[in-house]
Amino acid sequence: MNITKLESRLEKQGYIVVLWHIDETKGLRPDQSEEQCREVLGQCKDNLDATIGINWDVISDHAEDLFPEPREAGV
Repeated sequence: MNITKLESRLEKQGYIVVLWHIDETKGLRPDQSEEQCREVLGQCKDNLDATIGINWDVISDHAEDLFPEPREAGV
């Protein structure tokens, strides 16, 4: 089943669908592997705060928590 059909089917049942793809995570953190991006999105889902949702800041925070960006020496 393709994404559009799945989304339509769920909406007919009263759900809304918001999807995030690993490419979006990769856009924030190009240094991360595909597997790391999957882990970041999984962490976002598993720790969802319904008052905030998932947004760029949430993804960025989880990415940094799981896989801190390498710091330059002396910085």
